[in-house]
Amino acid sequence: MQHQNIKEYEFMREELMSIKACITTYMGYVLSGAGAGLFGMAAIRKSTDVYFMSYASASIAVVISLVLFVIFYKFNSHNRGAGYCKVLTHELYDSQSDDKDSVSDLLSWEICVHKLRDSDSNRSMYLNNLDHVNLKGLDMDIFKTALSNTVGSDPEIDRHKYFEGWKIIIKSLVFSFKKRSSSWGYPIFVSNIFFVLTSIFMIVSLYNFFDLLIAHTQEMDIHENFFHFISAFSVVIFLTVLWTALAGKLYALMYGSSTVNAFFLRFLPTRSYILSRYNLNSKYDIDIKEIEREFINYK
Repeated sequence: MQHQNIKEYEFMREELMSIKACITTYMGYVLSGAGAGLFGMAAIRKSTDVYFMSYASASIAVVISLVLFVIFYKFNSHNRGAGYCKVLTHELYDSQSDDKDSVSDLLSWEICVHKLRDSDSNRSMYLNNLDHVNLKGLDMDIFKTALSNTVGSDPEIDRHKYFEGWKIIIKSLVFSFKKRSSSWGYPIFVSNIFFVLTSIFMIVSLYNFFDLLIAHTQEMDIHENFFHFISAFSVVIFLTVLWTALAGKLYALMYGSSTVNAFFLRFLPTRSYILSRYNLNSKYDIDIKEIEREFINYK
């Protein structure tokens, strides 16, 4: 038995390093921009309209939250690539082949990603085409059950992701959050930073808003007061919706369908099928307890 060639693994590791560098760059931009925004508003607060301060702070809070969506997309790409790398490192195959050169140059990343995306809309077809998967040390029924919980546009494992995601955010801010995960803990750390920044700018926004509303109620038109009140309320609701969506993505990245191990499972059928076309009998060493804990007994 042999391991798969190193070419594709090295290519994927370079991709992962590029994604990490991109995330770090985004983080630097956000932190620098947030710091400049706070100092700038502190400098001009007494010389400008308080409502301007309120809307400016709220706008920065929204922008920070939207940037986190982009960073979470990068986290998802990282976990997907890391899951594929795990497939390669856990892979063994029969080296007896008439086309050894082609096998050594085999790059299946794009094909596997295409099938992965296709599984979101063709869940049943994906799960019913697993006869070619050869798993060493893992019962096929366990594999199918675990895989079925992670595949589809609305995976079973993500069913309570919004509620569970908020629990992660709150607990990680207030307490030491130590729930075991197969993925890296950086997404939680980043979400904490962004949540704190968003909260600071919204507090500044609401403070300026109510400061003017309470201090100058008699001087201002009731319609103007009502408009500003609705605007402030709308921003709060909008940010709550945004962060609920982000909480769901955070849960998926840490414990749901977007973890490294989840992508590892979802890549296995396609990768195994591709190798079978080269008459290679591929096998994968998998920790059965880890799979059961994360994707079957996770409730």
